[in-house]
Amino acid sequence: MIHVKNHLKEGVDLESFKIINFILQTVVPLGIKFNQQLYLYPGGNRLDRVAITFEKDDYVLLNKKLDEGDV
Repeated sequence: MIHVKNHLKEGVDLESFKIINFILQTVVPLGIKFNQQLYLYPGGNRLDRVAITFEKDDYVLLNKKLDEGDV
């Protein structure tokens, strides 16, 4: 599980967005399955964090492809 915290009170922290974008640019072309969930603060539209989760087999496959340089 990867959690990326949004540190801004309004909008989305650009550094957080860049990290999420980098993760997606790495994972999607490799065909690795994942889930992405947005967590909002209660009673508002403010983004708290984004969680990206993998099943164990997909996580192992991702690490194998990264180790082999298959990106």
